[in-house]
Amino acid sequence: MNFLDLIPDVKLPILDHLSQSDLPTLCLAHRRLDELARPVLYSCVELPSGFGRYQPHPIAPFLRTIISKPELSRRIRHLSFLEKPPPSGHLYGTGPEFQVSPSDMEGVVQFVEGCEVSYRDFWIEALQAGTMEAYLAVLLLNLPSIDYLRIEQGLLMETGFVGRVLRSYLCDTPPSLVLPPRYTGSLQGLRDICIDPRNPPPIRNTPNILPMFYLPSLKKLSIWIDDPADEFRWPTSNPPQALGLKSLKVQGLSEAQLGSLLSATPSLPSLAYTREFYVEPRSHSHRTRRHPGVLEPVIDLRALGISLAVVKDKLITLQIRTRDHSINRFLRGVAGLRFERPTTSLCLAEFHQLKVLEVPSEFIMGFPAMPVLEDNLPPNIEELAISNLNSPSFWDSEERIFDSSCEFPYVQVILQWLQGTKQHTPNIRKFSYLDHTDGY
Repeated sequence: MNFLDLIPDVKLPILDHLSQSDLPTLCLAHRRLDELARPVLYSCVELPSGFGRYQPHPIAPFLRTIISKPELSRRIRHLSFLEKPPPSGHLYGTGPEFQVSPSDMEGVVQFVEGCEVSYRDFWIEALQAGTMEAYLAVLLLNLPSIDYLRIEQGLLMETGFVGRVLRSYLCDTPPSLVLPPRYTGSLQGLRDICIDPRNPPPIRNTPNILPMFYLPSLKKLSIWIDDPADEFRWPTSNPPQALGLKSLKVQGLSEAQLGSLLSATPSLPSLAYTREFYVEPRSHSHRTRRHPGVLEPVIDLRALGISLAVVKDKLITLQIRTRDHSINRFLRGVAGLRFERPTTSLCLAEFHQLKVLEVPSEFIMGFPAMPVLEDNLPPNIEELAISNLNSPSFWDSEERIFDSSCEFPYVQVILQWLQGTKQHTPNIRKFSYLDHTDGY
């Protein structure tokens, strides 16, 4: 008995263990192998995120294939753009168009012509110019079975096409983007999205990100999102109700605006929040233009507590970290991270469902350390990790000498809590103290 004579339940697990690079060769080896391997090959698609100026990119011929063969588009469940640095001279907001042949463009343009949308002509012009985001928008609408998307933040920053298409298709009531009949149901099964931030973009991305919360099947979302230019607004007057969202990872957004975002996720059980900031160097030789989306190094713990309270009744896992975007975060001749109300700490005592917590020591114990730790902890906490921000105030800016006396009060507070865990936090079973020396 040869491989082709085996039953599908035996053959498919074998194919699942082959690499994506081996599957095309298998498809070319035999017609029956092609019939067997092609669905596996198309179930997980990886495309490069970087491209050279006016050079061909595989997204165009790939789109031509799946538009002409819709049975293949229905096979695609995972779509990832590989982490590949953009070519030299490519910056966010100034990315080049890629070269596209008339044969590759024909089916893509016909698809857009079949859509009912006010900006159809503008969309077609962008396709003819080889604008990556215009092609990406078409690709997403041609994947009816997709459930996982991983994409670099930079690919969403050129023209705003993806955000515009998502608003038209998902947010407007009734939808202002009407797809041809055979494409109805596109994106309805998308469950897991990761927008890889790499480096924070120099232009605001809120309009591109917020429509994703309207996806009906969304379960897991990882995003970098900046503070809006003015007040926080959803794409329409009807905010989303992402009741099915189980895991949310947010970077960039300030603690004051976080609550507006969480208002759309009242049943959220898992949240990872990274508070980003930028410290302006004192030395003029190191000055550079700061990213408008990266926040000043002033944290308001009271505002953070108010924002988190939106999900306190359902939240089970909470991770809070900080990220420093300074030119050189190890040269401590900078102003440092500051707190809006220095005597305030983050109180999570009313988060009765919270079982797993990671939080900076300065957040949960104040700066300087003042409160009793158990007064701020969730009563049913099971796993606790307290991180050392490695705050600039712990360092001598001239000789880079760590002053342990600055950290000593935190150690004392932790020891006092550990001695009374049975009384105050009886369910605790794991405690970690993390030293993030790389700025995270």
